[in-house]
Amino acid sequence: MIREHIFSARTPTDPHFRWRGGAVSRLEGLSDAAFAFSMSFLLVDTFTNIESAQLLYACLRELPVLAACFAMLLWIWYLHYQFFRRYGLEDSYTVFLNTVLMFTILVYVYLLKFIFTYVLRHLIYGEPLPPEDRGSFDGNQILWIYGAGFILIFVLLALMVHDAYRKREQLQLDEVEVVITRSNRGLFLWIAAVGLVSIGITLTAPLFPDHEGLVPGIAGMSYALIGPVSFWRGLRQGRQVEAALAKQSSS
Repeated sequence: MIREHIFSARTPTDPHFRWRGGAVSRLEGLSDAAFAFSMSFLLVDTFTNIESAQLLYACLRELPVLAACFAMLLWIWYLHYQFFRRYGLEDSYTVFLNTVLMFTILVYVYLLKFIFTYVLRHLIYGEPLPPEDRGSFDGNQILWIYGAGFILIFVLLALMVHDAYRKREQLQLDEVEVVITRSNRGLFLWIAAVGLVSIGITLTAPLFPDHEGLVPGIAGMSYALIGPVSFWRGLRQGRQVEAALAKQSSS
């Protein structure tokens, strides 16, 4: 099903794309609830049972973890929000992909907090691992699981955008909107590829038995590639949009 409402005007934040999503649907409402629950979990898990100033200070030290997790979730939420505003799709295939995406987000938030907490406490603050993790903690394995969730999220977003691209005539996408849709699909796949790079690095751990922390450190830092990849795809999309606009104005 495609919502029949198509705005004739573009919004200031999306000047080259007509928004086809009208009022917030039940599907979007359920998705927003999943994102809200994930963000609430971060706060509740951090600031529960604060019974002394020492516990309060310990919680405040984890504010960078909360900020990083919030930023990641808000980024994914905005991409999700943008998809439904632009395309307004609510067919069974979109519902299925969105359901899998929301389930992945709810599981992913636990991995996200664990990874950032580990980085803050043990790599930045230099604190030792808790007794229950000593001898059993495998940074490469944790990053492998985290990478699998990261890849799945962006592959699902790419599949949702690809479905909109397949329905471009039904959605009445103009040439500029087609360019942006195709470009965003490519961007999500490239971001998923960054997760593959990280997983690939973790698989090289047996080659460096004398450097236990080297491989997971490099695998974790490889996510910094998201910045250059997004910048490159943004420049490429900008040139393609300018060419499409020029073609539209000349026709």
